[in-house]
Amino acid sequence: RIIQEVRKKGDEAVRSFTKQFDGVLIEQPLVTEDEMEKAYERLDIEMVQIIRTAIKHIRTYHERQLTSSWFYHQKDGSMLGQKVTPLDAVGVYVPGGTAAYPSSVLMNVIPALVAGVERIVLVTPPGKDGRLSDAVLVAAKELGISEMYKMGGAQAVAAVAYGTESIQPVDKI
Repeated sequence: RIIQEVRKKGDEAVRSFTKQFDGVLIEQPLVTEDEMEKAYERLDIEMVQIIRTAIKHIRTYHERQLTSSWFYHQKDGSMLGQKVTPLDAVGVYVPGGTAAYPSSVLMNVIPALVAGVERIVLVTPPGKDGRLSDAVLVAAKELGISEMYKMGGAQAVAAVAYGTESIQPVDKI
């Protein structure tokens, strides 16, 4: 039912379900640059450094997993091989509320960045105050995420899967 409502009513359905399930009405779900910058002011500098160190380690690990395209020609003129290309756009769901972990951002976004995905859309549910976790915001900002929405649950997954008036769909979640 949630998926069908989001497909039919788009942003209106997402707002309604966010109010119902998360207890907050979010008029503008797109996270602003200002919201991300203010998260740095509230988050302990030590946590920012921990996030930055984790990014380096996780990126190094995933860079070792990269596979390359390869091709070869047979004597009969046929060409065989493998072409590796990244998806154009992926959605990343980050749990919110009491389970708001910046590690969820890092462990899902970094592999997509290393693979060369151009557009990464992050969705995470807001707290009752309408805000997101400062650590999640900082982790996303450190990774260059510019498209992040305050929404969670099935409505968020449906919004990025099928698109709404304000969100273009992705290739994979």
